[in-house]
Amino acid sequence: MLSHSKLGIHTDKQPPGLADLVRGAGMRLMLVNTIDTNNDLSLINDLLAANDGLHIVIRNTYLEKTIQQGADISHEAHEAHGWTRSLWEGVQPDYRNRVSMQALNEPGVATVEACQWVNAFEVERARLANEAGIKIAAGVFSVGCPNWDMYGYFVPMFRALHEGRHVFAAHEYFWLPWLWYGSNTNALLATTPELFQHWPTWYGEGDLLFRYRYIWRRYLEPLGLTSVRIAITETGCDHVGLEPATLDYIGQDTDGWLRMDRSWQRDDVWKGSHENTYLELLKWVDRQLRYDPFVMGAAIYNYGAWNREEWQAFELERVINQIINYVRSEVY
Repeated sequence: MLSHSKLGIHTDKQPPGLADLVRGAGMRLMLVNTIDTNNDLSLINDLLAANDGLHIVIRNTYLEKTIQQGADISHEAHEAHGWTRSLWEGVQPDYRNRVSMQALNEPGVATVEACQWVNAFEVERARLANEAGIKIAAGVFSVGCPNWDMYGYFVPMFRALHEGRHVFAAHEYFWLPWLWYGSNTNALLATTPELFQHWPTWYGEGDLLFRYRYIWRRYLEPLGLTSVRIAITETGCDHVGLEPATLDYIGQDTDGWLRMDRSWQRDDVWKGSHENTYLELLKWVDRQLRYDPFVMGAAIYNYGAWNREEWQAFELERVINQIINYVRSEVY
C-alpha cells in the first residue's frame, strides 16, 4: 500500500501513538531523530511494520555533535560509521533495506575547503557502508546551500551514492506558493513576475525550494548517476534566505507556519485558518514533487519537537491529522 502523495513527517520527540496514527496511510518517507535511542528504534520498527512502502532516514543529534568537521577524515568517518551501524543493527533485519543512516546535519559548506571535507567524509562513509550492507543518507545540506558553483566539489560523493544506491538528502523551505525564493528575489519580482504566480502548475527550479531539480539536471542525470535517490528530509514554511525588501513585500518577518497568518492574508492565499492554509500550501508542494520520479518524498518539519519552545512555530500537532488524512486519501 502506497500513497501517490510524497509528503512525509520529520519527528524528533516521538508523540505516543505515532505508529498507529500513520498506519495504512501509505506514507513514503519519514525522518526519525533517535534522541531516546531504545524507544526510538522500537518506534522505527513499529512504523516500518505499519507501512510497507515507508522509507525512514535515521538521524541522531548526539552523533552530529561528535563529528568534528575539518578533523581527520578517516577517523571521523569511521567513528560516524560505528555509531550509525549500532543504530542500524537495532532495526529488525527484514526492515533494514528501508532505512538510511544520516551522520552530518546541515554541515558547513561555505568554503571550498569545507565542501571538500564534507565530500571526502561522505565518500568514505559510503565505502564503509557498502562493506557492511548499510544504506546511508548523505549531504543533508541546509536550505539554500551550498552556493550554486560549489556543487561540482560533490561529484565524487554523488558518484559514491550512485554506486551504492544511497540517498542524497537536503532541506528545502518555502513561504508562499511560488516556485522561486532566494537571494535575488527582489530583482525577479520586478523583472519576472510570473515566477511569483500563486499556485503555479509549471515546472521550475528555485533557490530554496525545488533546488534539488538543479542538482538532478546539472549533475546527476548528465553524469549517469541516476541511481541516487533524493530525499527532502526537512521542508515547511520559513522565511530563511529572504532579503529585507522581500520580507517587506510578504508582510511578516517571522518563521514557522503558526506565525505566518498576516503574510498569507496579505498575499491572498489565506484559507480561513492556519491549518487549512498550511495544508493547501503543502498540497501544492506535493503536486510539484510528483513531477519528479527520482524524489522519494519530503518530510515536513516537525512533529514532536524535542525543544518545543525554540521550534514551537513549526510544531505540527494542530495539523498532523489533516496531513495524514490527506496522504491516506491518495493511497492506491
